[in-house]
Amino acid sequence: MSALKLCYDQLPYNLQQCFSYCSIFPCNYHFLAEELVRMWISQGFVKCNHSNMIQEEGWRYLCDLVNLGFFEQVERKELPSGHTQTCFAMSILMHDLARVVSETECAAMDGLQYNEILPTIHHLSIVMDGQTGNIPCREKFEEKIQSIFTSVAKLRTFVLIGQYEPSFFEEVFRKAYNLRVLQISATSADFHSFRYSLVNLIHLRYLKLDGHGEQGSCSPQVHLYDNSAVQDNATFLAWQNVCLENCREKQAVLSLENLPFLTTLKLTNMWGVREVLIPSVEELVLVNMSGLERCSCTSLGNLVSSLRVLEIRKCSALRVFDLFEKAHSSETQLKPLDSLQLHSCTSLEDLRIEDCGGIIAIEGLHLMKLRHLNVCKKSIFRGISGKGYHLGSQLDLFIISDLSLLTTSICKGLTCLQSLIIQNLKCKATRLTDDQESALLLHKSLQELVFGDCEYLVHLPAGLHSLPALKILKIRSCSSILRLLKEELPPSLVELEIDYCSLELAKQCRLLATSKLNVIIYEDYDQEETDTSSN
Repeated sequence: MSALKLCYDQLPYNLQQCFSYCSIFPCNYHFLAEELVRMWISQGFVKCNHSNMIQEEGWRYLCDLVNLGFFEQVERKELPSGHTQTCFAMSILMHDLARVVSETECAAMDGLQYNEILPTIHHLSIVMDGQTGNIPCREKFEEKIQSIFTSVAKLRTFVLIGQYEPSFFEEVFRKAYNLRVLQISATSADFHSFRYSLVNLIHLRYLKLDGHGEQGSCSPQVHLYDNSAVQDNATFLAWQNVCLENCREKQAVLSLENLPFLTTLKLTNMWGVREVLIPSVEELVLVNMSGLERCSCTSLGNLVSSLRVLEIRKCSALRVFDLFEKAHSSETQLKPLDSLQLHSCTSLEDLRIEDCGGIIAIEGLHLMKLRHLNVCKKSIFRGISGKGYHLGSQLDLFIISDLSLLTTSICKGLTCLQSLIIQNLKCKATRLTDDQESALLLHKSLQELVFGDCEYLVHLPAGLHSLPALKILKIRSCSSILRLLKEELPPSLVELEIDYCSLELAKQCRLLATSKLNVIIYEDYDQEETDTSSN
């Protein structure tokens, strides 16, 4: 520990803050990189002269801490959209170090396990589990909590994980008016119970409410932004990042238009929301909003120039998406949305459209800054690649569900493409045609190639070995692929990942592992082979 402390002392002060801050989370907690960076920014740990580059600077902080061994990458979650979520964690020893160096600023209560909590604490987490379920333990736990609440006004971070009685923490929300980060990841949480307790959080920059309802339990409800809560209380104005997940929202209208400083909005699994009203934002993510019919913006001019990320997935009921044009009357008959109007959206870098009902075209899209593109429908891609549209050469991630797109002129012109994801192929082709394979091999800059959910695909492109920059090859849920030979792989390959594929392929790929090539096989094929042999 003393040696690690010396390493910690050599870090720049900003990196020390970022590292020690994470001690409030449980040991082996998996941090989503994106959320971790946002929390650091909300606390003012990330310093950058240009505000529009602060997100990138936060990522550099994280990369530095990973390269120096303070964090390690533990998981990469591939979503159906192709978006990869990278998770990081501290080793047990590093977590112990973080607890030591942060003891005057940070504290964590994990059930009944906790150290003495000093009155100087600014960042606090509470993990409540089954240990607090019996009466004697719960009384002891609540007694300790009450002693903390005497200095709750100093808190700048409050993280709550597990089961709890919502009313028990109302005092926190009433008195902790200096909170900048609030994260509640609770089982069967009743968020409605504290919505009016949040009105004093005038400095809040980051809010995440994640309610995971257990089977058979009542669905969590969020009524945080109804008109009475937002319009009558100016204390919400400073909020910048709002993430609502698994909150099966029952209110019809989610109004965020009175949050002028909002930059990031993520809404996931809020099935009852029919309409969303938002101000200008930089990142808008709508996922599994099956009841959403209308999404409108109150600041058209600013949104046109500010929006960088737009992700819409599984919003099958969407009928009005007038973020970039004059809003329709609410009384207008809702007709199927067949085109997405993105007029003059000059800053868009990441566009993902998937499973959104009748959307068959994107109009008015300025693509020169686009870096990530995922549009599963061929008709949408044809609309983008038509007359007057040009993909910028800097596009580095491209996700397709139709092999014929490889041979289009616009795809051939992606000279800087680094990641290509081929997924959810509907055709029954067992291999790429000669033209498709030739088009694929034109991408000499390609570093990552992913085949996912390609049920009928039997043969990978025969010329993979000629891709000089390819470092990562992933094969997922491709049950018909039975072999992959060493001579088919490029010398540059450093990672081969096999997941939910055939036993034959897994056995062959294990033999390909070398000191240079890391072979990752996620499924327990050894157990499967044993079971087969015994039968």
